[in-house]
Parts: sequence; C-alpha cells; structure tokens
Amino acid sequence: LSELKDRHRFILLLDEAHGSGVYGAAGAGYAAEKGLASRVDVSIVTLSKALGCVGGAVCASKEFCAAVVNHGRAFVYSTALPPMIAAAVTEAIALLREEPWRQSTVRAMAREVRASIEKMGVAVPAGDAPIIPVIVGDEQRALAISGRLAEARLLVPAVRPPSVPRGGSRLRITLCCEHTPDELRRLVDALGEAVSRCEGR
Repeated sequence: LSELKDRHRFILLLDEAHGSGVYGAAGAGYAAEKGLASRVDVSIVTLSKALGCVGGAVCASKEFCAAVVNHGRAFVYSTALPPMIAAAVTEAIALLREEPWRQSTVRAMAREVRASIEKMGVAVPAGDAPIIPVIVGDEQRALAISGRLAEARLLVPAVRPPSVPRGGSRLRITLCCEHTPDELRRLVDALGEAVSRCEGR
C-alpha cells in the first residue's frame, strides 16, 4: 500500500487497533515499527486493549480531524470521553514510554502461546500480536470449547458470524504482559483438553 501511494493519489487509512501500544517505539503502532508512519494519512487507534481504557482516537491532519468532528455522524451523535478517561489514557501513554519491557514481554508470550497451540494441530495465524485468534471453523464447536474453558475459569470468548465469515468461527485469546508462565501453561493445557473433548477424543 505504501508503494502504491507513489503511483496513485489516495488517502491511506490504517486501523491500528491491535497494533497501537504493542508495536513501534513507545507503542506508536505497526506502521511506526516498519518505518512507514509518515506514509499513513489517517491512523485509527483504540484506547482499550493495550491502553486499558475505553474509546478510540483518529490521528490525522488538523483538517481531516475537523471534518470528522463536523461531519462524522458516528462522532457527532456519540458521547464524549469523560475527563477521567482522557487522564487515564495520558498516564497509559506515559507508561508505554517509561516501561518498554511490557511490549517485548507480551510479544514473546504471544509467540510462545502460538507455538504451543500449533503443536496441538490447531490453526493459529503466524505473528506475535497478543490477541490470538484460534481458528475452529464450526460455530457450535467454538462455543463448546469456549464453554469448557470458562469451566476452567479462563475467559476465551467464541467469535462467530456475522463478526467473522461463516465457517470461520474462532476463539479469541487475549494476553497481557502480566500473565505468569504458570497461567500461560494452564491456558494451553486447558485449551488442548477442551479441543480434544469437543472432538470426541
């Protein structure tokens, strides 16, 4: 997409919901990590996930943001973030700058968990993002596995159509840099057991 911008005029809008706070220096996002931040015209970031708050933000030129404020129906008719959330986001951004070990830790955990799941023969996309989709396929099977994990006191929700395509139901594992090695082992073991039971093995 970045190379295409050299040949064609278009606005590049990047959804960094899973990248902000995890990739790039001080959590600036995946485009920043790849040295392409200057090529992005509009970046959408979440204030939840890595920042642990709620809401989101549009990062763009002053003109673009003014257009969103004045013409974006979803923005115009929504409630503004409370000041306490803005203050919490400011502190979370400061933590990203002061404690970069959080990024490297959660990414290492994600690689470890993905590798363990792949050894079970369960489909997991490659990468090191801490939100891990475990592709199950069948909707009822995804619900059954999620239910088994809930019984083991693990929150791993099933994501089903219409959020994903038919036949693409999945489990959504979300890691945090403060999960312990024991917690990760318990997750992987419980997932393996739940997958086996739900396959009738």
